[in-house]
Amino acid sequence: MAARPPRLYAIADLDFMAGDVDAWLALLRALDAAAATTPLWIQVRAASLDLPNLAPAARRARAAVRRATLLLNGPDSLAAAVGYDGVHWPERRLAETPDAPNKLPVASVSVHSPTAARQAERRGARTLVCGAVWTPSWKPTPGMGLDALRDVVQATALPVFAIGGITPPRCLDCRAAGAYGVAILSGICRARDPVAAVQRYASALSTPNVRVSGRRSASR
Repeated sequence: MAARPPRLYAIADLDFMAGDVDAWLALLRALDAAAATTPLWIQVRAASLDLPNLAPAARRARAAVRRATLLLNGPDSLAAAVGYDGVHWPERRLAETPDAPNKLPVASVSVHSPTAARQAERRGARTLVCGAVWTPSWKPTPGMGLDALRDVVQATALPVFAIGGITPPRCLDCRAAGAYGVAILSGICRARDPVAAVQRYASALSTPNVRVSGRRSASR
């Protein structure tokens, strides 16, 4: 896994594909094709599957992605066994005591507060995913807002990806609040052309002359 992550983080969620595994795998292959010219991470998520069903789905997803860094939102042991590049943890994992050293990098952790951000940093996370910044299109959860995002960014030296209700025009607002990049779920999963959606987000993130608020680390 590269030391410096890309600024675009795509989340391929099976539940967003109404459980259609073939459509989900087609999305993963499209995102992998996009990664040939647009650096991005891909997270595999299938929260509705129990472990016996998640394991074969995770294997098929791994086989569909050849270029991009691939992360599993699931058990560390499964990710290591199947050959993923890293894992994503939900915030609740931070309260768990690890039984053994992680076999794979904890590439990202979802956080919703400065306290959780600092805890994830202590647990060895490489990046954070913070949100929802705006109300997501797929659930009526109020967004935390840009000020709350800025508070999380300023609490940690880790790169922070903003998530939740993010359209390409809002990428600049996230970057101005200090976010390293954006993590996109519905904006890619529900796009008619996922590759074109990736390109729109990448273009928005590459816009120069973004004035970024003060942060602890200059590496972002």
